[in-house]
Amino acid sequence: MIDGFPRALDQAMYFEQNVCPAQTALYFNVSAETCLRRCLGRAAEGTVQRSDDKEEILLKRLDAYKTQT
Repeated sequence: MIDGFPRALDQAMYFEQNVCPAQTALYFNVSAETCLRRCLGRAAEGTVQRSDDKEEILLKRLDAYKTQT
């Protein structure tokens, strides 16, 4: 299992050519609002400490995911 990779078609093609063919892919269809709430919640709870768990950065990350994936 590889979390968050590949994120783009060229990465998927590279992976299959150089590692092995993919057998299964999971996609979780979650709203941007839910992702934002969960990331900000984990930062508030202190369960995961990430310096980029700030709303403005998370919104940019979600936008990049939407356009590149």
